Amino acid sequence: MDSIDYDRVKITVSDNGQGIKKKDQGKLFKMFGSIKNAEKNINPNGIGLGLVISQLIAEKFGGEISFKSKFGVGT
Repeated sequence: MDSIDYDRVKITVSDNGQGIKKKDQGKLFKMFGSIKNAEKNINPNGIGLGLVISQLIAEKFGGEISFKSKFGVGT
């Protein structure tokens, strides 16, 4: 059986939620970073570690994690 060498895997996830305001985007990959929203309580039990841990894992394997978001449209 021949071995296959994969250099990259790209996984894309999109949503049609409210999106993330520019002023809040810098908080996403920070330890204990969270976004407070006066209109809607988004993820009230989150402590701001999920994306940081995901980023560390991706980087450990030579990858990266990023996002694009437009408030009012989605991420």
